[in-house]
Amino acid sequence: MTDGVRIKGNTQTDYVLSLAFDLLAPEQRPAAAKHLVEGIAAKGDHLSTGFVGVGHLTPTLTREGYVDVAYKLLLQETFPGWLYSVKNGATTIWERWDGWTQEKGFQDPGMNSFNHYSLGSVGDGSTARSQASGSIRRSRLQATSSYARARAGLTFAKAEFQSIHGKIVERLED
Repeated sequence: MTDGVRIKGNTQTDYVLSLAFDLLAPEQRPAAAKHLVEGIAAKGDHLSTGFVGVGHLTPTLTREGYVDVAYKLLLQETFPGWLYSVKNGATTIWERWDGWTQEKGFQDPGMNSFNHYSLGSVGDGSTARSQASGSIRRSRLQATSSYARARAGLTFAKAEFQSIHGKIVERLED
């Protein structure tokens, strides 16, 4: 942090990575998380992270106590957002947020994979987490707060995992 309050660069990714990798003193974390959330609000409740920061965004928001903001981003239907591409016909996660937009159509296919994992790394921390003990003979699906889920409109979650003891399927319904 340059002045103890703001990180030089002042981007969502700056704050996400500083928080996710514990690069801040404990007393600096609340201010950094607040600046992250303010940056998201300043973009109209949209993310502006790319390949490096996106996978840490929702888990970091959740860990810092901003589960409602994580859900808001997860369910964002306008550009850029995960549901924007889905609402516009995507059946896979694209490499770039602007792989296709209503204004510009498709980006140069040579520079854009339409089946790429990077921006799809959103599940950890925002929707549900499976906890297992020992050699995964017992498991439990633990969703984030029911208040945040209700505000986001999420009423159902399902997780599957193929363990050495067989398939584990957990469901959560309100």
